[in-house]
Amino acid sequence: MGPILRSLFLLMCLLISGCGYRQPVKKYTIGYDPTWFPIEVGAQDKQLLAFSIELLVEISKKENLSLSVVERNWDNILQGLREKQYDGALSTLRPYAFNVDRYTFSNLYLESGPVIVTPTKSDVKNVSQVQSKEVAIIPGSTATVLLQKYPGVLLRSYDSIPLALEAIVKEGVDVGVLNVLITQKYIYNLWKSKLQIASAPLTDEGIRLLTLIDEHPVFIKRFNRGLKAVKKKGIYQKLLKKWGLGPDGKEIKNIDAKLQALMLQLQKS
Repeated sequence: MGPILRSLFLLMCLLISGCGYRQPVKKYTIGYDPTWFPIEVGAQDKQLLAFSIELLVEISKKENLSLSVVERNWDNILQGLREKQYDGALSTLRPYAFNVDRYTFSNLYLESGPVIVTPTKSDVKNVSQVQSKEVAIIPGSTATVLLQKYPGVLLRSYDSIPLALEAIVKEGVDVGVLNVLITQKYIYNLWKSKLQIASAPLTDEGIRLLTLIDEHPVFIKRFNRGLKAVKKKGIYQKLLKKWGLGPDGKEIKNIDAKLQALMLQLQKS
């Protein structure tokens, strides 16, 4: 390339850059299951969806991502991902070794694991302190497997979280190890002066974005980066509170209309 052509080429690059030229933004489609099976969400399924959609809106702003969502049933959401009907999925699947061979997992964006619940005056703060104590659990929960590692624990099974919490308050059961999402709501509304959540979630259960292994590494990277930025700015905690998923556990009025508005906002991202 001669000096004149080289100069013209450089001038053209400067003009394109000066005009704010940007490469087309790739649109990513994300599948979701509105029941969030198999984690327990109680009557908070729509609140959790609204939180997830608004979180995606905020991440899309931070990372200049174009996102859309599509609803799927719990039993075929991963099949749709494997068939490449969409680019990613919001999933409760946990990153066990046999899963990371098939999927790339984002960082956890909402925790749902069991937490230790105690009377407000108790000094129990971690699971190693529940040995030789009566512990309220829900049959079939991951807390059962977790507590098997600790000899001397006396498990007391209850059919629901409200009954388990009542047993701690009224029947003298020492502690509970119960799902954080539902537990914090009941404590706030019914037992705020008598019970407390004494630990962070004890497992890595929750919701993540996942893609097929090595299919969209840049997408996962940008999602994680956007999630980190949203948390750093305090937006994440505000969204938890807004949608009643924080310790206040409030009910949300007109949730369907608000969800529809959020969906439209995400489509415009």
